[in-house]
Amino acid sequence: MMPLTDIFKNKLLLQKAFHTNEESMNDWGFWQFEQNIIEANKIIEDEDKSRRKDEETQKAQMPNMNTSSMMNGMSGMMNKFKK
Repeated sequence: MMPLTDIFKNKLLLQKAFHTNEESMNDWGFWQFEQNIIEANKIIEDEDKSRRKDEETQKAQMPNMNTSSMMNGMSGMMNKFKK
C-alpha cells in the first residue's frame, strides 16, 4: 500500500461525512488535519453507538412473534375457560 493511501482515505471520509472540500483541507496544517480526523472518528463512533443502542431498544420493545410461544399462551388461556 502506498504511504499516501491513508491520507487519501481520510480526506474522502471528511468529504463524505462532513462535506469539507479538498482545497480547504490542503490549507490545513498536518496537525490540524490529524486532529480533525480524530474528532471525525469520535463523532462517527458515537453515532454508531447511539444507533446500536436505539436498535437494541427497539428489539426489546418488539413483541415476541414466536408462534409456538403464542400457541402455548393460547392453550393456557383455553384451559382457564374449560373449568
